[in-house]
Amino acid sequence: MSEKEKVIALLDQVPEYKMGYILAFIQGATLPENADTLEAMEEVQRMKEDPNLGKRYTDVDAMMKELLA
Repeated sequence: MSEKEKVIALLDQVPEYKMGYILAFIQGATLPENADTLEAMEEVQRMKEDPNLGKRYTDVDAMMKELLA
């Protein structure tokens, strides 16, 4: 039995409430090796284009006012 077949067989033993974890892991495993780097580079570019995306708040009240405005 191949490793893939073993994984598929084990899925039947995983409780339904844990399937989200398994799904997230498998989705992550299918990403290209450099996906994290590419995603980070895209996020930096978005932050350059919209400075509010990278804004950090030190005042919770100010943050809430802006978010609820």
